[in-house]
Amino acid sequence: MTVPAGEGVVMTGSETGTIRAAVIGTGFIGGVHVGALRRLGVEVAGVLGSSPGRGQEGAAALGVARAYASLEELVGDASLDAVHVTSPNHAHYAHVKAVLAAGKHVICEKPLAMTSAQSAEMAALARDSGKVCAVCYNIRFYPLNQHAHGMVKGGNLGAVRFVTGHYHQDWMSRPTDWNWRAEPEKGGALRSVGDIGTHWVDLVSFVTGLKVTSVLADLTTFLPERQKPLGPVATFADHGGGAQRRGRSRPTMRRPSCCGSRAAPRGSCRPARSMSGARMRCIGTWRDQRHRRPGTASGPITCGSAIATGPTRYYSAMRR
Repeated sequence: MTVPAGEGVVMTGSETGTIRAAVIGTGFIGGVHVGALRRLGVEVAGVLGSSPGRGQEGAAALGVARAYASLEELVGDASLDAVHVTSPNHAHYAHVKAVLAAGKHVICEKPLAMTSAQSAEMAALARDSGKVCAVCYNIRFYPLNQHAHGMVKGGNLGAVRFVTGHYHQDWMSRPTDWNWRAEPEKGGALRSVGDIGTHWVDLVSFVTGLKVTSVLADLTTFLPERQKPLGPVATFADHGGGAQRRGRSRPTMRRPSCCGSRAAPRGSCRPARSMSGARMRCIGTWRDQRHRRPGTASGPITCGSAIATGPTRYYSAMRR
């Protein structure tokens, strides 16, 4: 869902002319959005966490002045112009609807919703809202992908008849890896298709100008069993040792995912039931690299930094 801001959509901003935005979600991708907004000159007014306590912790870690205590408090903030929704997948539907109902611009992380019925309703609300509404498919903004899009559009390649590609990622490649995306009630039944496969589909559609009309898939479960940590796990986090051993675990649940966090140290997991079903294949390319939020002291930024070029177009549209 990308609703252009051209005809009649005007970004008012605050009295000083500065766009003020809030970010829902204080996890890994929430921090990426905060960093991208700052690089674009957008004022980050506050963040909303999964609980008031998590929100305060996230605000302190990100250097944001305000942590909203509730969604109602956030959408009731009249000084906000736009809201970034980076919460877990199952919360997108309610969060986006609340933001649009409050008359604010919104950019939502993918996948847009848990079901096609929800996403269709959200797209309709976005079209009727008169606001800038977008889904964060940032990969299409990489320079080479923009160039490929221009080549196809300009006729340099002729008629597009066949496209092949893949998404390589080793995240959640071990039985002790875990993330909320592994739980179907939070991440959705599609798992890797909705989480990273949707990026591939969007990129192919953007480059070729074509839309998917039918699907034939061969899906595989690479890890039928997985262990769930006793405590919370941040996306792309790495404890680096120092974990308390909690006894031997007995894996008893079905697990379809081959992508997730490597934060769970061996011996600190317990059995838990996860979803069963098929998975797309993911193979490793990033094993020795560390992910970090922009502005932290060590380690390279290996993903998310290019997100800035996506919101650039988004906020340029709102400024018109």
